Amino acid sequence: MERKLESERLTDLEGKLEPDVVKETGFKNIIIIDNIPQVEASKIPKLQKVLAKICAHDDSLHENALYLPTDSAGKTLGFAFVEYPRPEKAAQAVERLNGYKLDKNHIFVVNSYEDFDKYLNISETYVTPKITDVPEIENLRSWLLDSRAMDQYAIRWANETEIYWNDTTILPPNKPTPIISKSHWTESLIYWSPEGSYLATLHNQGIILWGGSKWSKIVRFQHPGVKLIHFSPKENYLVTLSSAFAETDTTKDPQSIIIWDIRSGKKLRGFPGGQSNQWPIFQWSFDDKYFARLGTDLISVYETPSMSLIEKKSIPIPGVKDFAWSPTEHLLSCWVPEQGNSAARIVLMEIPSRKVKSQRNLLNVSDCKLHWQTNGEFLCVKVDKHSKTKKSTFTAFEIFRINEKDVPVEVIETKGTIVAFSWEPKGNRLAVIHGEGPRPDISFYEVQAKKVVCLGTLEKRQANHLFWSPQGQFIVLAGLKQFNGVLEFFNVADMETLATGEHFLCTDIEWDPTGRFLATYVSHWRHPSENGYNIWSFFGRLVSTTPREKFYQLYWRPRPASLLTDEQEQEIQNNLKTISKKLAALDSKENEAAKESLAKQRKQLKDEWVRYLEKNRQIYEEQRKNRESLRGYPSDPESNYEVIEDLVEEVIEETSEVI
Repeated sequence: MERKLESERLTDLEGKLEPDVVKETGFKNIIIIDNIPQVEASKIPKLQKVLAKICAHDDSLHENALYLPTDSAGKTLGFAFVEYPRPEKAAQAVERLNGYKLDKNHIFVVNSYEDFDKYLNISETYVTPKITDVPEIENLRSWLLDSRAMDQYAIRWANETEIYWNDTTILPPNKPTPIISKSHWTESLIYWSPEGSYLATLHNQGIILWGGSKWSKIVRFQHPGVKLIHFSPKENYLVTLSSAFAETDTTKDPQSIIIWDIRSGKKLRGFPGGQSNQWPIFQWSFDDKYFARLGTDLISVYETPSMSLIEKKSIPIPGVKDFAWSPTEHLLSCWVPEQGNSAARIVLMEIPSRKVKSQRNLLNVSDCKLHWQTNGEFLCVKVDKHSKTKKSTFTAFEIFRINEKDVPVEVIETKGTIVAFSWEPKGNRLAVIHGEGPRPDISFYEVQAKKVVCLGTLEKRQANHLFWSPQGQFIVLAGLKQFNGVLEFFNVADMETLATGEHFLCTDIEWDPTGRFLATYVSHWRHPSENGYNIWSFFGRLVSTTPREKFYQLYWRPRPASLLTDEQEQEIQNNLKTISKKLAALDSKENEAAKESLAKQRKQLKDEWVRYLEKNRQIYEEQRKNRESLRGYPSDPESNYEVIEDLVEEVIEETSEVI
């Protein structure tokens, strides 16, 4: 026989048996794309060309790889068959093209051809599935179940990474409770995800996300040379930046910037270019539905999960300088500097319609900074202006009332240099450090129904940074750098100073997510000595001090948004006194338990000391005769020493008072 049968066992030149020839069968390399346009016969060539380009991606398909079935009139039926050279290419195409938005009315639904064959041949007879062991899934938010609602934080020092409970028992020594400690856990930085579900560690080959009560490895992302990462607000996506591909990036498969799906660990899209000093490259909408990037004379807005440009084109805005998303809706704010005879502009644009909700023109503008209030009710634009002669400058704060008709604007003008500015989280107050000289002033404003009111000004303060509590009302006025860590804990509601303190050489300040505690630390990156961190209460009491050599960073673990409704939160506020009494009783009970535990520990140490002392006394007595024989006289005889009493008189005080 000239042909060798597939099932024959043949021998090679060395007389060894060749393996069985395995012939590949099936249609694993064919996919079906549904929901494509139904067009007349005259438009089919154009549609084939568009679909072939989309399906080919980075590879080339053979001439007859795409087949469009038609009806008797020659009109396409709305689906297509695509044949790929290998099954793995077809599998990748299913993942990439499923959900692809060709236009508003045509979003692809893609499946493997074999899926249809499999589902058509499913038996109608029910067979009870076998029960298999289900692997335990880590609860990524297990720390929220703590009965005392304690927070966690991570620190990096030397080669160590440690995570602690912020155990704030009033009883000394007020030391945090360790959870986990690892050497060389990361090769550069650590990051918490925005809702605290993951801890990210950076390595030469990529990113690893950890989580759960056992701190298991959740997912790994291979991106060699990764330097920086950025999470989307809802933790659905991760953006990574690598310097290894900055010069070798190609337009076919960019590797410098990659967007990943966190749950599956799959790469969704790559982008070329990007500098670390512009990080993050992308800004996300509050719900992860859109992300945007600033370009030259344009803003590119992409949608998820397709990762494609909305309407397949960027938004042209000649001269656009910066932009920012609203924290609560799909509203984009941006500013454009003056160009020729055209005034500078502040633009509010709705996405995806691109409808301009509001626009304000400004003259004599040198720079703008966009600051959204956390509730999205107000946008404050810090506008640096100059006179017509450009010899003098001043700053104005343009406050847009987003939710009111026609978006009215309030203006606050200040003289002198603006050192710092910050909105109150979850509130409508703002703080501004302003003035000339080494001790600037601090003013507080409140946006009321129809006007902006100045609540008061603190004059000549040693402060150059503002740190609001995440819950609002309380703020720390901090003097870093040249002020060497001066702290003032301030209650804005009552306009009073709660306490003052100092953390010498302090470089960084971080509030915990509940606003109950504050961490101040001296980072080795900014100062080589006096490294370590302090924990303070919100009213300025120093809770603990922890020195660490080569201390780098402290990150509080974020908390997800509350599941309580506004009505439930208001009910808690109304019953705060009753709830406080219950919590105080629990705290008292825990303190009593801590005191008992401490007393028990001290008694145990005392008993150990007494036993040790008694044991050594017995040994001493047992060795007495041996000591006496060696010395030749009894141990410690009274005749060996003489007691001398000396009486000393001393005048304590002289007085002439007659009693």
